[in-house]
Amino acid sequence: MRFLKADRIKKYYWIGFALCFALFIWLINRAFDHSTGLGPVSLEGAPCNTSEFLCYYKGEIKKDQPLSLALQEAGVPPHNIFTITENLKEVMNLRRILPGEEFMLETSPEGEIKEFKYSKSPWHKFGLCSHTDSSYTVYEDSVPLNYTIKAQSGVIEGNLWNSMVMASCNTNLIGEFTEVFRYDIDFFTETQNGDEFALIYEEYSFNGKPVRLGKILAAEYRRGDKLHTGVYFEDPSGHVDYYNLKGRSLKKPLLRSPLNYRRISSYFTHSRYHPILKIYRPHLGVDYAAATGTPVVASGDGVVVYSGWNGGFGNFVKIDHRNGFVTSYGHLSKITSGVRKGSWVKQGQVIGKVGSTGLSTGPHLDYRIQVNGQYVNPLKIAFPEGKPVRNEFKAEFDKKAHNYITLLKILDKQQITSN
Repeated sequence: MRFLKADRIKKYYWIGFALCFALFIWLINRAFDHSTGLGPVSLEGAPCNTSEFLCYYKGEIKKDQPLSLALQEAGVPPHNIFTITENLKEVMNLRRILPGEEFMLETSPEGEIKEFKYSKSPWHKFGLCSHTDSSYTVYEDSVPLNYTIKAQSGVIEGNLWNSMVMASCNTNLIGEFTEVFRYDIDFFTETQNGDEFALIYEEYSFNGKPVRLGKILAAEYRRGDKLHTGVYFEDPSGHVDYYNLKGRSLKKPLLRSPLNYRRISSYFTHSRYHPILKIYRPHLGVDYAAATGTPVVASGDGVVVYSGWNGGFGNFVKIDHRNGFVTSYGHLSKITSGVRKGSWVKQGQVIGKVGSTGLSTGPHLDYRIQVNGQYVNPLKIAFPEGKPVRNEFKAEFDKKAHNYITLLKILDKQQITSN
C-alpha cells in the first residue's frame, strides 16, 4: 500500500475544509432566500438599514391573541417586543388586530431590529424601520381599493334569505338589507311569494377580487301594490340615516320585532285557551317561539320601569318609551346585567335572553305593546313616520335620492339583460 506524506495530507485537509466552509455559507444564503421567500426589503418612504446576514421571525395572529403574545410565540426577544409595540402604537390601534393578520421581523445576528412589517391585508400594512442613530420610523402603507356600485334584485320564493342567496347576494348584504326595512317589514311573517327586492350597494375590490362591502345606497321591496323604498343620506352636519322618497326617516319609535324568532306560537286575542291554566282569557301580546338563549333587544329607547320576577310572566322587563309607548318582555331565561328599574336602554340593546320561565310550555318571548295605556296588536300597529331630513338639506337629499333610484333602475335592468 502506498502512503501519502504528512505535508500532502495537511494540504488536502485544508483545501477540503475551505470547500466545505464555502458550501456551508452558500447553503445558509439559499436557506434565507427560499425558506422565507423574503430578503432585506427597503420600503418607499421608510428606508431600512440592512446587513449581509439577517435573522427572520414570522408569525400570524390567532383568535383573541394580542400582538405581544404572537411575537413571543414566534421567538422574538422580549426587548424587541417592547420596542415594536411601544413604537407601533403611534400609527396602529393594537387593540384592533384580527386573526389571520401576519407579521415579519428582520434583525441583525446581534438582535438589533432592522425592519418590522405588519400586514392587516395585502393592501393595508404597517411597519417599523431602524436608523443608524438607533431611532425608529413607523409608518402606515395602504393602497386605495377599487370602488364599484353594484346591483342585485330578485323575486321571493319561500323566504327572503333563501331568495337573496339564490340571487347571489352576500350574506352580510342580506343582513344589511333587512336592517334598512326593519321598522316597516317583519321579514319572518310578512314576506310572500312574488314579492320583489332590489338594491344598489358599494363594493371594494383589490386586484380584481371583491374584498369588502360598503353601504347599501338605495333599496326597494315591493309587496303587491306597496313599494317600500330606502335611500342612504348623510347630511352636511354628519347625521346618517335611511329615508323614504319623501325624506322621512325609516327609523320608527319601535322595532317590528325585538328578536330573531322561528315562528309565532300565539297571536294577539281577547280570548285564548291557556294551555296550563285550562281557561279562556285574553292574550294581549304576541308569543315569538325561539331557542332558549336567543337575544331579546329593547324595541326602542326608554327607561326600564320593571325588571325581575313577575308571576306567570317569569323573568320580565317593562320599558316606558316616553312617547305614549310601553313595551314588555316576558318568560325570559335571563335579564341582562344592568337592566334594572330606572336604567335607560337604547333601541336594539340586548335586555335579556329567551326562556320558558313562569307559566310557559316552551321557550318563547311574550311581547306586548301599550299605546297610551291600551294594549295593541304588535303585528298590526302603525307607527308614526320618522323624522324628516332637515329643511336646509332637503334639496340635496332630493337630488341624491333621484340619482340613486335612477341608477338602481339602470343597473337592475343591465343585470336582468346580462342574465
